[in-house]
Amino acid sequence: MDIKQLSAFVKTVSTLNFARTAAIENTSTANISRRLNMLEQELGVLLFTRNTRTLVATKAAETFYPKALAALRALEEGCDAISVDSQAPHGDVHINASLSFGTKILAPLIARFTTLYPQIKVKLHLSDVQENIVEEGFDLSFRHNQQQDSSLVSRRLIDVRYLLVTSHSSSVADDNGCQSSNEMIRKEGGDWIFASLTYRGFENKICWQDKEAHFERKITPVFSTSCALALMGFLKMSDQKVCALLPDWLVAESLRDKSLRQLNNSSSFMPVGTESYISMVKAQQKFTPKRVQLFEGFIYSALN
Repeated sequence: MDIKQLSAFVKTVSTLNFARTAAIENTSTANISRRLNMLEQELGVLLFTRNTRTLVATKAAETFYPKALAALRALEEGCDAISVDSQAPHGDVHINASLSFGTKILAPLIARFTTLYPQIKVKLHLSDVQENIVEEGFDLSFRHNQQQDSSLVSRRLIDVRYLLVTSHSSSVADDNGCQSSNEMIRKEGGDWIFASLTYRGFENKICWQDKEAHFERKITPVFSTSCALALMGFLKMSDQKVCALLPDWLVAESLRDKSLRQLNNSSSFMPVGTESYISMVKAQQKFTPKRVQLFEGFIYSALN
């Protein structure tokens, strides 16, 4: 049994797809299949049931998986521990973030980090679907909500203020007599419409706090998406009187160049049941590689 067989097994349990595993391992599908066949022969059990369309992990695979994953991590930690004092930090840092946060915030910071540490390679996976950090092998993930999983460690990174914005060409006063944006968002009906993120707490209502009280209004979005960058693009291109809640770090540049305009800047907006900050999340483990420590510290310092 060798490390390539274990690695192929762990990745395939996660992906249930030989082609995806091959892409992750930077090899061919045939090699992944061969490694798994050899591992099954050594263990004397069937790890996956295969047919032309699906791949299913067997009970034996589910039993073996946590041990195999722990063994791979222990080996990596041992290698890092040996080299930490004798060599410059090197290796890969695998991180996960949303498309908007990764593009707008992380990508420029990663460029600065790799200039400082050229032997460390940062691999950024962008997805607006919350990934399983452990199964996908990410060192760090940047998430927009509070972490409930006790197997993960969460570090609050930046607070997020949500702004109600519209395209600069839109008029605040509508045809039904709403002369202020505050009246506009309270008033049901009218010709203002809403677009929305599909995250929990955004899609069906908006909440805001001003000097008077706390308010909520149900909405039926004309357009919704899990990608904040796509939502911002929709606002800019729409000819309708449409508005949406977007994070301040995303729209700051558009507000400066006046391609977007903020509505109701006297109120504080928040999603329903979702924390208004971004966290840096990682799996609990006894040893964190030096390269990951360096990257984590760099990002935290840059944003605080």
